[in-house]
Amino acid sequence: MNSIHNIKNINKERLISIIQNFDRSKIQSIFIWTMQEYQQTVSLYSIQKDNHISEIDAFVPLWLASVIDYENWWQLNKCMDENTASDLYEYQLKKYIEDIDFVIQEPCFISQYSKGQIDEKSGYVKKFRPKFPFRSDDLDVASTLDNGIYLNYKFINEETFSFKEVKVVSGYQLRFDKSYAGYRDLFFESEKEYFYFTE
Repeated sequence: MNSIHNIKNINKERLISIIQNFDRSKIQSIFIWTMQEYQQTVSLYSIQKDNHISEIDAFVPLWLASVIDYENWWQLNKCMDENTASDLYEYQLKKYIEDIDFVIQEPCFISQYSKGQIDEKSGYVKKFRPKFPFRSDDLDVASTLDNGIYLNYKFINEETFSFKEVKVVSGYQLRFDKSYAGYRDLFFESEKEYFYFTE
């Protein structure tokens, strides 16, 4: 029952409990915001495996971190009460789960696709930098959505950024928007970490 395949069968109370115990400090993140039309964001979140974490216990906080970043709900990183957790389940996670369509993807596809999209979006950041000058190194994704790359919540100079391809051992495509841009959500794992990729 701890496999992400079973998330549609997990009771509401358990999922709300996972949301309420959200701890941003355990999550590593790359969040890229560009000014390129239809290619504005890509993000990758990861959490270390340990003997007590299941796929569901990993996925929910990784997904939640992405929602917080995209919606700019920065205050939820510091304060998550039961009512807020219940609302996030009811109006965000529940709908997301209903739309999940599990498709097994080859590890090499996930590795290459995630790296390719991150490299492409970081290229767009560089492309638009002359129009949107780099402001400082003390901004974070919680306070603004400037054209740029946010590494573990800190705004960094894209000239110093490089992304190493993840050695994926298994993974799934959770959603695929077949529109022009073809956005994907992926959940996958390496030997030591779980990952959630969204764009």
